[in-house]
Amino acid sequence: MNKIFFCDIDDTLVGKDKIISDKNLQSINKWLDDKNLFVLTSGRGVVGIENFAKDYDFSKYYIACNGAIIYDKVNSRVLHNDYIPKNLVKLLYDYGIENNIIVYVHSMYNTKTTLIDEDIYQVTYILEEPFEKESLDKVRNFVNNYKEVQIIHDYHNQYKNYYLFDINLKDNSKGLAIKRLLEYLNIDKSNSFAIGNGNNDISMTYYVDKMFAVDNACEDLKKVVLKIVSSNNNDGVSEAIDILMGGEYE
Repeated sequence: MNKIFFCDIDDTLVGKDKIISDKNLQSINKWLDDKNLFVLTSGRGVVGIENFAKDYDFSKYYIACNGAIIYDKVNSRVLHNDYIPKNLVKLLYDYGIENNIIVYVHSMYNTKTTLIDEDIYQVTYILEEPFEKESLDKVRNFVNNYKEVQIIHDYHNQYKNYYLFDINLKDNSKGLAIKRLLEYLNIDKSNSFAIGNGNNDISMTYYVDKMFAVDNACEDLKKVVLKIVSSNNNDGVSEAIDILMGGEYE
């Protein structure tokens, strides 16, 4: 095991078609052939990542629900998990339903639009266009009333015309999950790299040696990375891997 690359999925590894391009896949396989690890690092739940990756075999580990879950795919083992207290899940769910918001709850192996009697690691709100800034601020203010949780992803998906809020237990992040997995695998930070597009990817910057942003990334992420590569629709992940393997990082 040599180096490790953490990669966001939506709007980073894939574009509007939600598939991995041949060029990205070729570079990932090249990375793996060099005895490196490639870790899917997503706001999706475990089931969402598994459904996406079912035709691929390049990620031995998943970071799911924005860092609330670290999952060992090979051994079907949970390495870390932080769930939201059930009373807060119900409050968040009820608020969404009462305000005509689409609500998803993410357990270890299920993503549902109804409450389920399982530990919930993330609650996602979807507000479909048209929406007003006031309605977005109202959601933010409501969630901020509860100090145990945080909005970890605050994102306008312009491809599908909706606004998304991912709500997780306080102090979870993709970055902290990366730190935990590096410690578990005994990999030094100097051998770790990441790429993303959203404000939920900013935390990764502080726990890897080199961080990339695709060209379609939010401005807040672009400000803190050291290298911006091509967009998700133009094989930015491939470009980042090729830079790392060619030693061209500046």
